[in-house]
Amino acid sequence: MKIKLSLILIAASVLGGCAEIKTVSGPRYHTQFALRQSGLVTAKVVNGAGEEIQTLFQDRAFAAGQASLSWDGKGLDGQSAPAGNYLVVLTEQQISLKPVSHFGGLGSTPGRFLNPQGLCAYPQGSRLTVAVADTGNQRVQILTDMGGFLQATGQLGTGDGNLNQPTAVCWDGQILTVCDSQNRRLARFDERGIYLGEILQMTGLQTSISTKAILDFQSPVFIQKGSGDDFWVADSGYGVLFHMTSTGGVLEEWGNPFPLALEGPFLQINGNFWAQSDHNQIQVINSSGNVTDKLKLDPPSQAVGGMAATPNYGIISDPNQDLLYFVDGDGKTFETLTPPSVIQPTALSLWEDHLFMIDASDHEVFHFQLVSQVVDQMNLPLLTQP
Repeated sequence: MKIKLSLILIAASVLGGCAEIKTVSGPRYHTQFALRQSGLVTAKVVNGAGEEIQTLFQDRAFAAGQASLSWDGKGLDGQSAPAGNYLVVLTEQQISLKPVSHFGGLGSTPGRFLNPQGLCAYPQGSRLTVAVADTGNQRVQILTDMGGFLQATGQLGTGDGNLNQPTAVCWDGQILTVCDSQNRRLARFDERGIYLGEILQMTGLQTSISTKAILDFQSPVFIQKGSGDDFWVADSGYGVLFHMTSTGGVLEEWGNPFPLALEGPFLQINGNFWAQSDHNQIQVINSSGNVTDKLKLDPPSQAVGGMAATPNYGIISDPNQDLLYFVDGDGKTFETLTPPSVIQPTALSLWEDHLFMIDASDHEVFHFQLVSQVVDQMNLPLLTQP
């Protein structure tokens, strides 16, 4: 015997507490709701006994205003839910920053910095560490998340193990890959600081007759690890975003033959890239490498200092306004925060809920924990399956 499902469309204010219910027939179950303030929303379907049947989404960023969700009538096991009464439990959260530590300061001794421009946090064994591109001192330092000095790598020069304007780093707890921008290469070191080699000349890209591959760097300024043993590297000189293996094999070149405006940091979110294209502009690049739009931050940004991404939203720093923008996957600002004690937030790195940022004004690194606080919860009568 087939179970006939009915759809109830609900328009409800999460903060207002009222719902207007209308029954409609159909194969999926949709709910509309309105948020009076932006934040992170989790939606779960529960049965009459309060047992979770399905998580529709968790910590998804929503801007204030109308929104909707749907359910296909299936439980966590992928099977159709039995007849019964069901609720959608909506929980809205907002983000705050909990200070953990800050360290550094102007200087050239171990643990101090001169104009640091990039950083990357990653666990090393049981401890969380952060690699910092100490640009003015022509080196990279690795420290604990509380600022304990572990090692420094590099000095000014062009030879093996030397650096000239290191601007960004990728650190995975074992291998350190550095954008050695003025030496036009990627320099690689192991966890002890021993030089492993460079990526100066690249190979492997299949091109058309009309497009000549770019197989070297002009000014690599930002690097981000891909999903495996691969990297994305922004070259501001060529205006090219390289997708490459760790040994220099080029997989993709975005911006060739038509250069992209690349100035520094980028992030990946919802299948797109957001990349700094000017002092205060961020362009949206789709999975084919084409620019499709520009982000419209609210309030408008005056400068872009750094970017980091969670699975559900991006974080962008503005050093001129001392702001952090929290932006959903569609590019809508859902929250802004002023980081405590920070004057000019620039480069960002995120590991789980640990956010690291450079304060350019004091040559320091600040470490915060992202804390989600519940601001409202609403139980919505979703549907009855007869």
